[in-house]
Amino acid sequence: MRKMEAASLVANFAIDELLVRASRANAVRNYYDIAVVGYSGDGVEMIIGNENDDLTDIKSLAERTPQPKCYNIIQQDTEGNMVSTPLTLHEWVEPKACGSSPMYEALIQVKKLIADWCDNPHHRDCFPPLVINISDGGCSDAEYDELIDIAKDIKELRTTDGSIIFINIYLSTDRDNESHSIIFPSTEEVIEDENESLLYNMSSVLPKELEHVIFEFRGGDGHKSYKCFAHNATICEAFALADIGTEGCIGIKYR
Repeated sequence: MRKMEAASLVANFAIDELLVRASRANAVRNYYDIAVVGYSGDGVEMIIGNENDDLTDIKSLAERTPQPKCYNIIQQDTEGNMVSTPLTLHEWVEPKACGSSPMYEALIQVKKLIADWCDNPHHRDCFPPLVINISDGGCSDAEYDELIDIAKDIKELRTTDGSIIFINIYLSTDRDNESHSIIFPSTEEVIEDENESLLYNMSSVLPKELEHVIFEFRGGDGHKSYKCFAHNATICEAFALADIGTEGCIGIKYR
């Protein structure tokens, strides 16, 4: 699929998953606050938020649930056969791409959103926010070091429960790397591709408290630190990465 379709698919899955987890006894509880910020040649756009361009609570979001859309996800099974699996998601985020990629401007907005949320006394003891950036690494409005610096500023925001977790999902259509897939790489890994290296270095180190995700997902030796990063992961692996901050991890086996 095209990169913009993959990006919207991961975002829509994450929102639907949070909506399911916030539902109790046929009612949606306000367990989560959500914002979706898009950036393209048209500038930075608040795709999901409230009337004040802030995060919106999931109960309010559920009241305007969009129509569902059915996808056919084609992947390789454990025996090497290509299989098609139907997947129905609500289309919270529609695929869109045009012109340039003002990632820096978007991250400035994200930093303010997160800082304002963390400064709210009601959120002081909450699980820290997750920032999930789904990108091909292209940026039209800043240099490498500027992006590393703004990512560092975001990762230093925190609640009493911990620092913000910054996750990057790198999408590439480079034919030389089409079979190259990375998810939760160790902090010791050397990455040569510039765009991939950028997003890798922008990513948080996986908190020790969440390292069990690595062991459950693909095994681990227990002696390494891991980055909250993926490159051309299968759609299921990307879902698991996007799901890291919620209670438990979706049941998908690593292949």
